[in-house]
Amino acid sequence: MQQCNSTKCCVVRPLAVTLPVLAWIVIVLLQGLVYWEVRNVSKAVAKLSAVQSSQHIEGVYEHDDVTTGETDVPETPEVAAEGDNAVAVKTDTNAEGEKKSLWGSISDSFESYMNGGYTQKSTGAEQYTGWATNRMHGAIGLKPDGTPAWVPKPPPPPQHKLDMDRELREGGGFHLKLSDSISLDRDVEDLRDDVCHGETYDLDSMPSASVIITFYNEPMSTLLRSIHSVLNRTPPKILHEIILVDDRSEKPWLKVPLEEYLKLLPGKIKLIRLKERSGLMRARLAGAEAAT
Repeated sequence: MQQCNSTKCCVVRPLAVTLPVLAWIVIVLLQGLVYWEVRNVSKAVAKLSAVQSSQHIEGVYEHDDVTTGETDVPETPEVAAEGDNAVAVKTDTNAEGEKKSLWGSISDSFESYMNGGYTQKSTGAEQYTGWATNRMHGAIGLKPDGTPAWVPKPPPPPQHKLDMDRELREGGGFHLKLSDSISLDRDVEDLRDDVCHGETYDLDSMPSASVIITFYNEPMSTLLRSIHSVLNRTPPKILHEIILVDDRSEKPWLKVPLEEYLKLLPGKIKLIRLKERSGLMRARLAGAEAAT
């Protein structure tokens, strides 16, 4: 290995390595700064669009308190299902960041103003009894007497009072007792970026979809909550079907109890039972083949 025999050589060689590294760091920092500025501008544009939209709204408003879960229900919510130009729901954000659901009838002039937004006549939710902004397929999972067919269990003790290693082991890797105590129709916080709140979609121009859920010895609460979430949050117009693929489960609650519960849901649910344990990918393919 050649030795450095002069002061000039010992200074130049380290600089030759250090300067490119410093230049790379400066470039990365500049790129991050540009991204941050673009993101802030996008947020400002989204909020401005939301304010402009709210100034042109005519109809009934429903304000959801995400902190307390309380809702101001319109005095005449049925107006959202009446008329040829009724709109089921559109979520937006105003300048103060307040979340609101926009109900009511929207005129043709306002539809033109939206310019490619929520211009469809309906999401298709009005045909379901008890439908709401977070119940797109109405009240589901109810027995003939109107009571829920699946009732959450009492909340478990705090985690510090439990043997969590045992709970996770018996629960299949998660806190099953806590899952069993949570409602199937729980409301979740909207964590989307402000830019996403400004996006709108024309459901009439969107294709419908088949949702495939594969499972093997799945706890009843998590499986049913997944089905409820898809039904509650997806406009009926674009949800063609939900296909459940049972990869040869052995748990008793996934036999007759599951089949009986599915009868209480909209007729978009298909249950496929594989004759032998096939694994995740083959189960998914079986669901894809069954999709219509």
